[in-house]
Amino acid sequence: MPVQILQNIALIITIAAFYNILPQLTYEKSLRMTILNGLLFGLTAILAMSAPFTATKGIIYDGRSIVMALAGVFSDPTSAIMAGIIASLFRVFAIGGSGSIPGVLTIAGSVAIGILVRSRNKNHGLKLSFPVLLLTGFAVHIFMILAQFALPNQAWKIVIPSILPTVLTLYPLGFAVTSLFFLENKKHIAEHFQLKESEARYRSIFQNRHTVMVISEPGTGQIIDVNPAAEEFYGWPRAKMLDMQLSDIRVQEAPAIEVGEAESKTPFSPSKSRNRLSSGEVRDVEVFSGPIEYFGKRAIFSIVHDTTSRVEAERTIQQMNQTLEQKVRERTVELEETNGELKAFAYSVSHDLRAPLRAIEGFSSLLKENIGGHLEQREQHYLERITYNSKKMDCLIDDLLRFSRVSSQPIAFSLVDLSGMAGVIIEDLRLADPDRQASVSIQEGMTAYADEALIGIVLSNLLGNAWKFTAKTADATIRFQCEPVNNGEREGEKVFSISDNGIGFDMAYADKLFSPFQRLHTEAEFPGTGIGLSLVRRILSRHGGRIWVQAAPDQGAQFFFTLGGNNVDNPA
Repeated sequence: MPVQILQNIALIITIAAFYNILPQLTYEKSLRMTILNGLLFGLTAILAMSAPFTATKGIIYDGRSIVMALAGVFSDPTSAIMAGIIASLFRVFAIGGSGSIPGVLTIAGSVAIGILVRSRNKNHGLKLSFPVLLLTGFAVHIFMILAQFALPNQAWKIVIPSILPTVLTLYPLGFAVTSLFFLENKKHIAEHFQLKESEARYRSIFQNRHTVMVISEPGTGQIIDVNPAAEEFYGWPRAKMLDMQLSDIRVQEAPAIEVGEAESKTPFSPSKSRNRLSSGEVRDVEVFSGPIEYFGKRAIFSIVHDTTSRVEAERTIQQMNQTLEQKVRERTVELEETNGELKAFAYSVSHDLRAPLRAIEGFSSLLKENIGGHLEQREQHYLERITYNSKKMDCLIDDLLRFSRVSSQPIAFSLVDLSGMAGVIIEDLRLADPDRQASVSIQEGMTAYADEALIGIVLSNLLGNAWKFTAKTADATIRFQCEPVNNGEREGEKVFSISDNGIGFDMAYADKLFSPFQRLHTEAEFPGTGIGLSLVRRILSRHGGRIWVQAAPDQGAQFFFTLGGNNVDNPA
């Protein structure tokens, strides 16, 4: 009996070798391969039954249990069941005898146990280690022993003792050893097909016509392979390029990349180069290179991007920047010259124009003192007009000087108490006009980061205007308050407002307010130079802020202003 068993195991190992020769039997999933697997295991079982150990006539023992268990574990369930049906039909109709029923039960039990182990391995992570395979072999052959109780005439009493030692030693061991051979084959077959799939994916990627790819030898730079995109880009056919080296397409000679050098760098880190095409045209390129294994040899794989358009654009931008910088320098010089001229003009206004103006005002005062009592009423009026306009011209010169200096005056930011500053301004206005009755409301605690002197000019102009344009209003009211923006891009920004219920104006003329010398009321109604609001806008602009207004005739006006990014309300 051991000789027949060894023959059967040799037969099973032969089928394992056959699977190694035709790996697609294990790896390929198709109906054709399912049927072929079932036929192969079924025929192997038939061959095993053809060299059996014969206990008595019609009662034989062979390696079919091992074959069927292997079919259950290593082929899909359909193939295993098909092999079991083939083996069962052969056992019943070709061999026959009183052992047919135990024989068929052994085939069915072996297939079922094999399928169960396969399911536990595939769905529950059961590892097919040698101990697990040995236990599986014991389970199959214990079932085989139990099937012998189906023999007629209690033949099992004779059969079981004669086969038990071999069936529970050599059979499980043979199954476990053969399974290890199958497992090793299965591993190599999986690696073989994974490699083929990887090569197919690589070839699919390499053969695309969108990205230029070149494979070269390390050290020599000999081109080993190029893809269609490289042929199209460089203009040479593949056969021609395989006879070339990288130095043949580089405009500036560079040392060939060594494998060690490529590995020492970040994989596929970019390098800039210039490549020559077959037409003689030179293109700027960016090359990403790294080491690869190519048909068992080390090679350098390079991806080439044409960057000519980008490089030309960068050069154009660089030239434009240089031109712009030159223009900025020229404009800076011009601006400095202009500022110098403005300073000279301011000096001239401050000294040269004021001297004759003061002479006019002085001599007018002397005339008034010396002969004022002897002049007629009309002549007295003329003299008063000369004095008034001299003073007005002096104020106008002061405003113009202040307006010109605002643009060049450096800003010194500090935390300014706007509420306190506004209170002082209102107090000065009350002292200058003690008969005026006006209700003034100033919100407490208003502060801002600003230039104290410049923001004082802003508040003096806005509060002075509110005071001036409510002069003819009964129950005059002036308010100065602050509210943060609650939504949108400017959320949290402080918005200050100064409002009054004075004479107001038509919003159709609002744009004129902030231009120099533009007035909405006559000087006889409300005196002034027309410089104040344009000065306010320039100061706020230098702070990074803005100003706008809402008004209506006879309903007053409300001026809103901000003081730039440093003035944001950040609640704790």
